[in-house]
Amino acid sequence: MRSIGRRHLWAALSLAALAALTAALAGCMPLAPSAASSPASPPPVVVSQPPISSVVARAAAALEAAYRQAGFGLIPARRPYRPSEPPALIPVPRSVYQVVLPNDPGSGYVVIYQAADPAAAQSLATAMQRYLESGFGETNFPTDARFAVQAYDATAVFGWYSPGASADPATAAAALRVLRSFGEPFPVVR
Repeated sequence: MRSIGRRHLWAALSLAALAALTAALAGCMPLAPSAASSPASPPPVVVSQPPISSVVARAAAALEAAYRQAGFGLIPARRPYRPSEPPALIPVPRSVYQVVLPNDPGSGYVVIYQAADPAAAQSLATAMQRYLESGFGETNFPTDARFAVQAYDATAVFGWYSPGASADPATAAAALRVLRSFGEPFPVVR
């Protein structure tokens, strides 16, 4: 009889602990979605970027003018984006923009890396070029990826698209041609 009493005691303690845990977890969950967080309209994502230097601002303005002349818009990225890149570019300050592609809103990212001077920008562009031509760098993008690696003043600029993954490959290709004509090219040969 004594063993039955202990079993009941352990069962009661287990149920009490489970009830306490359930109550604690229930207090962490919202009861109902609020009108502000309707599934039909998710809130815009705010991307925090470091302050833009005057060098990057000049490059972005010149690139935006080139895109505008070709009939495209260039805006600051609205969501986080970081391409696969070589170790030399990982610590480099950068700003991320996006070419406005109405039929392909998830594409068109352009990264402007800030270098110390034009020679350093060329070194960064060369590092990205070699990385993309390497076996490892190549595997981090679709096999049909097209790249633009450019040096402009004291910045290195990078963008890419994949014809197979693009909803509008012709428009994405036209946008990449604009980027490839900007500054000094560092063609990627795969």
